[in-house]
Order: sequence, then C-alpha cells, then structure tokens
Amino acid sequence: MSKETGRDQVDKSHETAVEALTVLTRQICKLLTGQLLDSRLAAKLLKQLRKEADAVSKAGHTQRSELLEVMGAFHSVDAALRAHNADLLVTAHAALRTSERAPD
Repeated sequence: MSKETGRDQVDKSHETAVEALTVLTRQICKLLTGQLLDSRLAAKLLKQLRKEADAVSKAGHTQRSELLEVMGAFHSVDAALRAHNADLLVTAHAALRTSERAPD
C-alpha cells in the first residue's frame, strides 16, 4: 500500500463529490417539497453544499456537465424555498385577516 501526499489525498477526496452534491441537493428538494424538512434547515444545508461545490469546482476535478447538473439542483431547491416561503406568507396573511375580522 503506497502512501500519498496530503495534496494527492485532498485531490482524490473530491472525485465523486459533484455527483454526491447533486444527489444530496435533490433529496433536500424532495424533503422540502414534501414538507418533511424545515425551510431554515434546508437553506443552511444548501449554503453548505454550495460552499462545497465551489471548493470542488476550484480544485478542477469536475466536468462542465457535472457543474451544470449540480447548479440545476441548487436552482430547484431555491425555487422550492421561495415557494415554501410564499406559502407561509399567504398563510400568515390569511390568519392576520381572519383575526382582524374577529369581534372583540
């Protein structure tokens, strides 16, 4: 078994990262749209996954098609987050309107 330098180990640690990031991001989107994941947690996870994607892309171990795929997954989660937050806003507005109409 040969020993590798620290740089080689770091380089190899990102070989499948883009695919893993894509899968994780898609799962977050599914959980968010299924209302099984809190939007704040989803946003935090997405932020961390974006940082990792930036690190992987800067290392140069990715193909353009892989980066486009993970960016598409990021956009899907962004859209799901916007839709979820819009739903929360509509619900809050409806509750406010209902409470304004209620007699004291």
